[in-house]
Amino acid sequence: MDLVGLLKSQFLCHLVFCYVFIASGLIVNTIQLLTLLLWPINKQLFRKINCRLSYCVSSQLVLLLEWWSGTECVIYTDPQAYPKYGKENAIVVLNHKFEIDFLCGWSLAERFGVLGGSKVLAKKELAYVPIIGWMWYFTEMVFCTRKWEQDRKTVSKSLLHLRDYPEKYFFLIHCEGTRFTEKKHQISMQVAQAKGLPSLKHHLLPRTKGFAVTVRSLRNVGSQAGFSENSGTDSAPGAAHSEHLITRWAVVRGRLLTLCPSPSLPVSAVYDCTLNFRNNENPTLLGVLNGKKYHADLYVRRIPLEEVPEDEAECSAWLHKLYQEKCLVPVPQDDNTWRPKMEAPLTGPPSRGGLY
Repeated sequence: MDLVGLLKSQFLCHLVFCYVFIASGLIVNTIQLLTLLLWPINKQLFRKINCRLSYCVSSQLVLLLEWWSGTECVIYTDPQAYPKYGKENAIVVLNHKFEIDFLCGWSLAERFGVLGGSKVLAKKELAYVPIIGWMWYFTEMVFCTRKWEQDRKTVSKSLLHLRDYPEKYFFLIHCEGTRFTEKKHQISMQVAQAKGLPSLKHHLLPRTKGFAVTVRSLRNVGSQAGFSENSGTDSAPGAAHSEHLITRWAVVRGRLLTLCPSPSLPVSAVYDCTLNFRNNENPTLLGVLNGKKYHADLYVRRIPLEEVPEDEAECSAWLHKLYQEKCLVPVPQDDNTWRPKMEAPLTGPPSRGGLY
């Protein structure tokens, strides 16, 4: 081990990194709390500010992966689809097999400049976790309880709020619902056999209801853009007490609205993403913190949203077929690496932030 590697593995370095992350994260959370004053005046300005505050926190974890550990992540995709990445809102379907796959998802978002505004369908308990959970709350992350009867309305309502979101984003979904293990895989395949579905070699059986609700809620968002901007006028503090205050409020709010008008940014596609690590690597957060370098391959396929069925049953069948295809994307080789097997030509985009 070289001197730099030895230093990265020292507890003192970890302590410094954790101190900086916690201190800066709590400062960001405090500023986010103060930005609530902007919500009734200009919701879009509130969102733009919180996207940038969110980036201050999440970019530190991306830095930990890319710079501190030096992890390399090669993206394979269709060169014709690549120019659209980062220029459109998209639903990202990523496999959930590794401890750091969410970091690789964030790296993907960072590479294409949408890390600050990107969303994820997360467990409700995470909203109460300081720094990350609180940051997600202020950036209107979508939380679920994994109880479908309860989530059907709450998740759909949260997604509808994103119809007029002013920043481009990737909406990340782990359709498998939980991280892959051999035991979970055996149980999942028993369920698949009982339902008459084909077995999946590298993935768990996807949970289709959340995906169907996401697609239905974010489809054709452009027609609804700006619908909620007027909601803040009725609750303007002090507006009913004085004609003078009403006039001043209208002038101030009007000026702020001109700074951040409500845009129309529809969700255009589903990104089918499959992540694997070479040489049978099993990456962990502790390994990343210790500066261990991993080698990842990320296969990205862009699917126009128009190709995803609107009917819930048809959408469910479509997602099952997608996961069957995901098992065919990475093919294990004799040298324990993973190579792409796709009909479209593949390319690795230019390096950004230590990725290739």
